[in-house]
Amino acid sequence: DTIVLFLSDHGDNLGSHGLFNKGRLIEESIRIPMVWWGPSRLAPQVRDGEVASIIDVMPTILDLAGGHTPATVQGRSLSAALHDEGDGPDHAFIETTGGEIGLRTPGHLCGLQLDEDRRTIRKRGGCLYDLETDPCEMTNLMATGEEPDVAAVLGNRLRDWHETTPIRDAPKMGERR
Repeated sequence: DTIVLFLSDHGDNLGSHGLFNKGRLIEESIRIPMVWWGPSRLAPQVRDGEVASIIDVMPTILDLAGGHTPATVQGRSLSAALHDEGDGPDHAFIETTGGEIGLRTPGHLCGLQLDEDRRTIRKRGGCLYDLETDPCEMTNLMATGEEPDVAAVLGNRLRDWHETTPIRDAPKMGERR
């Protein structure tokens, strides 16, 4: 009856993009392993075309244990995907300690920069990367004006999420708690 979950809370840049540690909206900071193991409950499979988040862990464990997830929880159960009974999530929202918010889909990463107050989205800046053709995130499509329809759709979803998600009292950029 045991389920083992292997994951990390963040990635590490290790020099990628000239950065070390974590906290930036790039794959090396935000992409983490999520490996579920339950030999008597979960069939072996690889699902690499989907995007999940750490906030999905608690609803998944509750679901697998037959419990109920409170309506106030932001995460989604991955149980159907783990049982190969349906599609897993197609997106995850991200907040970084560097004042960036992002929307990661299987093919794209869209990001917006927050002001110092951590509540207001800056009018300028942001990023959009096509992770299929540019997995090293070298060309910011938002800056080049390429894929404007994708930038608009993902940017609007990200803005809607930011406006409707309760904001905790976060430290200011560069501040540690």
